[in-house]
Amino acid sequence: MTWWTPDSYLFAEDAKNWLSLQYEPQVWISLIMYRNRDLLIGPHKVDKKPLWGTEGGGQEYWTFKPIPFWERSPMWGYYVIYL
Repeated sequence: MTWWTPDSYLFAEDAKNWLSLQYEPQVWISLIMYRNRDLLIGPHKVDKKPLWGTEGGGQEYWTFKPIPFWERSPMWGYYVIYL
């Protein structure tokens, strides 16, 4: 399954919190996504996960279809991580 968010996060801590991730992401990839062609499901508001100490509230889409990112004009970047 592939998860995707239309939201932008500058800081890894923000992405972890808003998307209720167990760990802070280390990189981001910006892709062109197609709602019908990629069979996207959503949007869905991310639920809070108290066990991980996250608030949720971000938007997410998902698909069971593999996304060929190399065909989607990917842009890569690194999150700002506070130590």
